[in-house]
Amino acid sequence: MLKKPNKIFLDLDDLKEINELLESGFSFKDTLDLLKTVKTSNIIHEMEEKINEGKSLDQFFGGYCKRYIQSYFNSFAKYLPFKQALSITIKVIDHQRKQIHTFIKTLAYPLSMFLLSIIGLYIFNLYFFPSLIRMLKGFQVSSKNYLLLSSVIHGVITFFFLCLLAILIFLIYVVKQKKVVFMYVVLCTYTKNKLLKRYLSNEFVIFFKECLHQGLKSKQALDVLKSCHMKPLLVFQSYHIDKMLLEGFHLQEALSNKFLDQDLSRFMNIAIYSNDIVKMLEGYLLSNSMKLQKSFKHIANTMQIVSYATVILLIIFVFQILLLPLKIMGQIQ
Repeated sequence: MLKKPNKIFLDLDDLKEINELLESGFSFKDTLDLLKTVKTSNIIHEMEEKINEGKSLDQFFGGYCKRYIQSYFNSFAKYLPFKQALSITIKVIDHQRKQIHTFIKTLAYPLSMFLLSIIGLYIFNLYFFPSLIRMLKGFQVSSKNYLLLSSVIHGVITFFFLCLLAILIFLIYVVKQKKVVFMYVVLCTYTKNKLLKRYLSNEFVIFFKECLHQGLKSKQALDVLKSCHMKPLLVFQSYHIDKMLLEGFHLQEALSNKFLDQDLSRFMNIAIYSNDIVKMLEGYLLSNSMKLQKSFKHIANTMQIVSYATVILLIIFVFQILLLPLKIMGQIQ
């Protein structure tokens, strides 16, 4: 029995190419012909058949995209024409990818260094420290303090990894049980959590700005964001802001709430006197992204300092133990 070939889905690069061709004046049919390759010929043929049947693009196009693209496109296509839904999907995903890439690039090396230094210290304490203590006993040197230090190191590292495991289990539980919004409300109510608020405010503004850029009104933009169910915190923020607008608050007042970054409300207070609110939101994104990067760099520097300090102290400690026999021999002479 022949194995059924895996279905090929359009990725972000394919969407960018489609968008560029459409903006250049090509019809969607011509665009599909230009994109046809051996791999994509089957799905392009299927889409052409659906067009010939009279179906609109926003009804079926999302089904031929990769899952993460499909969820965004279908949400936007409910409220926007096909070209606008396609354009905003590309911009939102692209912006998020660049942001995540920047943060990963900032934190990847320091985080790996930090974890490796902790793991290295644990291995040293587990396998090499006992050998050094036995060597000290051979030279009739008291090992009581060193045994105490070994116990402290073991206790601290074990506690660290248990905390890390508990956090991971808790996060998995929160995501699986769909308690993300509840936890965010608790964190915003009982803690300042500026970093988290800045990050999520950045995400909200990316979506909100792009909707406004496509010509939607604030209320319409919030309706679009409320349909983005793959982003529960974005949906929650949009519902909260929309509720405040319905209660008679102005947009800048609705954005000045405990669930969003306070700097956003300051930008919006200035934006109401500006003819270009999108430009103001772009200014906020630029300012906020720089602050986020600064915060992540601070975290990265802290992790690097701890990592280097751990390695240096370990080297000094080992060096001192290795020098003890020489000191004892010198005293005997």
